[in-house]
Amino acid sequence: FQGGAGAYIERTGNIGGDVLFANNLIYKNKYNGAETCHGGGLRLRHSNVKVVNNTFTENKASYGGGISSSQSGNSLIMNNIFWGDTATISMTEIDISSGSSPTFVYNDIQGGWTGEGNIDADPHFFPGDPLFHLSDNSPCIDAGTESYQHNGTICMCPPFDFEGDPRPWPGSGADMGWDESQIVGIEPQPLAGAPKSYTLEQNYPNPFNPTTTIEFALPQTGFVTLTIYNILGEKVTTLVSERLTAGKYKYDWDASGLANGVYLYRLEAGSFKQTKKLILLK
Repeated sequence: FQGGAGAYIERTGNIGGDVLFANNLIYKNKYNGAETCHGGGLRLRHSNVKVVNNTFTENKASYGGGISSSQSGNSLIMNNIFWGDTATISMTEIDISSGSSPTFVYNDIQGGWTGEGNIDADPHFFPGDPLFHLSDNSPCIDAGTESYQHNGTICMCPPFDFEGDPRPWPGSGADMGWDESQIVGIEPQPLAGAPKSYTLEQNYPNPFNPTTTIEFALPQTGFVTLTIYNILGEKVTTLVSERLTAGKYKYDWDASGLANGVYLYRLEAGSFKQTKKLILLK
């Protein structure tokens, strides 16, 4: 019974309570061992585990590309996303074997799974985002649950996601997956006076010493990164890495302590990507 390329939890009965496995992104793990490998993302054996608000994607195993459970009958699987995982032999996302009957509730599971609140729908991860944040039109937004009674106890979703955003976001319900979106579960509407297109302005002043200002415009809400590189393409710093609403933005960069020369700044927002040069001259 090999497996658990991403994480392996076994024989936790002596710790005096359930294990909580929460707020994780389990991505692109692959088990290359014996033929009987189970659980590309997570493998549970002889353990009662609360698996809550995780995102499993692009993991691979022989059985259960997302999660595999055996002899773990009282585990609770809640508010997770299982999407894009593969299995080479059987059970694409979920592998449940002898002595296991975990409870699956409020999960997005590719291929579907029986249980309260479970859905089978493309989660619409934000395009090009390596952290798999949810796009504004994701069916996983507000589709989770804040609490669930299981085996006589109440399991609560984590009060914050991995980035420190409150879960649930004020005015909304809990999301599925590791990311708690700031969107309140409705189709976003264009902001009055919002820019009509993406733009990245030339920094000013340029040349500069030691601070300069970078402005850009976003026609819609989404995940945005603004990164500074040296002329060799090596990352110097990240000025922005978060979800921003549509509008115009201005960020200052202080290059104190860096050598004179040409640097690059790159804006990525959805399918928009643009790079410009700036010159530090002391």
